[in-house]
Amino acid sequence: MSEGFEREEGQGALFLNDKKEEGSNQPDYTGVVKVNGKEQRIAGWRRESQNGRKYLSIKVSDFLEKKPEATFQETLADKVPF
Repeated sequence: MSEGFEREEGQGALFLNDKKEEGSNQPDYTGVVKVNGKEQRIAGWRRESQNGRKYLSIKVSDFLEKKPEATFQETLADKVPF
Protein backbone atom coordinates (compact mmCIF):
# COMPACT_ATOMS: atom_id res chain seq x y z
CA MET A 1 0.00 0.00 0.00
CA SER A 2 2.72 2.49 0.91
CA GLU A 3 4.65 3.27 -2.24
CA GLY A 4 8.39 3.83 -1.97
CA PHE A 5 8.67 2.75 1.66
CA GLU A 6 9.29 -0.79 2.92
CA ARG A 7 7.90 -1.25 6.42
CA GLU A 8 9.55 -3.84 8.65
CA GLU A 9 7.58 -6.73 10.17
CA GLY A 10 5.68 -5.69 13.29
CA GLN A 11 6.22 -1.98 12.71
CA GLY A 12 3.85 0.76 11.72
CA ALA A 13 2.82 4.33 12.33
CA LEU A 14 -0.29 6.15 13.54
CA PHE A 15 -1.17 9.66 12.43
CA LEU A 16 -3.73 12.10 13.78
CA ASN A 17 -6.98 11.76 11.81
CA ASP A 18 -7.49 15.37 10.70
CA LYS A 19 -10.63 14.35 8.76
CA LYS A 20 -12.53 13.16 11.85
CA GLU A 21 -15.94 14.76 12.19
CA GLU A 22 -17.07 16.01 15.60
CA GLY A 23 -19.24 13.48 17.43
CA SER A 24 -18.49 10.64 14.99
CA ASN A 25 -17.09 7.23 15.90
CA GLN A 26 -14.25 7.64 13.40
CA PRO A 27 -10.80 6.85 14.83
CA ASP A 28 -8.69 9.63 16.35
CA TYR A 29 -5.60 8.12 14.70
CA THR A 30 -5.08 6.04 11.54
CA GLY A 31 -2.10 4.39 9.94
CA VAL A 32 -0.46 1.27 8.55
CA VAL A 33 1.25 -1.67 10.26
CA LYS A 34 2.94 -4.73 8.75
CA VAL A 35 1.71 -8.05 10.20
CA ASN A 36 2.71 -11.47 8.81
CA GLY A 37 4.22 -9.83 5.74
CA LYS A 38 1.03 -7.93 4.88
CA GLU A 39 0.37 -4.23 5.33
CA GLN A 40 -2.83 -3.63 7.27
CA ARG A 41 -4.81 -0.65 8.42
CA ILE A 42 -4.51 0.38 12.05
CA ALA A 43 -6.92 2.71 13.82
CA GLY A 44 -6.81 4.18 17.32
CA TRP A 45 -9.33 5.87 19.58
CA ARG A 46 -8.53 7.95 22.68
CA ARG A 47 -10.39 6.49 25.65
CA GLU A 48 -10.57 6.89 29.40
CA SER A 49 -11.07 4.00 31.83
CA GLN A 50 -13.62 4.06 34.64
CA ASN A 51 -10.88 5.04 37.09
CA GLY A 52 -9.84 7.98 34.89
CA ARG A 53 -6.74 6.47 33.30
CA LYS A 54 -6.30 7.52 29.65
CA TYR A 55 -5.40 4.93 27.00
CA LEU A 56 -5.47 4.25 23.27
CA SER A 57 -7.83 1.55 22.00
CA ILE A 58 -6.61 0.09 18.68
CA LYS A 59 -7.96 -2.07 15.88
CA VAL A 60 -6.02 -3.75 13.07
CA SER A 61 -7.95 -4.64 9.90
CA ASP A 62 -7.52 -5.32 6.21
CA PHE A 63 -7.72 -2.36 3.86
CA LEU A 64 -11.09 -1.98 2.15
CA GLU A 65 -10.82 -2.49 -1.58
CA LYS A 66 -12.07 0.46 -3.55
CA LYS A 67 -14.56 -0.48 -6.23
CA PRO A 68 -13.74 1.06 -9.60
CA GLU A 69 -16.18 3.77 -10.57
CA ALA A 70 -18.49 2.96 -13.47
CA THR A 71 -17.83 4.78 -16.70
CA PHE A 72 -20.45 7.04 -18.23
CA GLN A 73 -21.22 4.39 -20.85
CA GLU A 74 -21.72 1.67 -18.21
CA THR A 75 -24.01 3.94 -16.19
CA LEU A 76 -25.97 4.92 -19.29
CA ALA A 77 -26.28 1.27 -20.39
CA ASP A 78 -27.87 0.41 -17.01
CA LYS A 79 -30.55 3.08 -17.50
CA VAL A 80 -31.44 2.64 -21.16
CA PRO A 81 -34.37 0.19 -21.46
CA PHE A 82 -33.19 -1.53 -24.67
